[in-house]
Amino acid sequence: MEPPAHPEPKILPPLELTDEIAAELTVLTGFDQDLAAEATRCEAWCGPRQR
Repeated sequence: MEPPAHPEPKILPPLELTDEIAAELTVLTGFDQDLAAEATRCEAWCGPRQR
């Protein structure tokens, strides 16, 4: 018998959200927002990127 073409996805176990994990996710989210703001500021100053 052949294995299925698309095997069932593995299910990830639930995570316990601790204060430490919540703080790390907040830092990552803030960093991402800072990058987006910086990219927007640069584009407004320099003009749109040429493709």
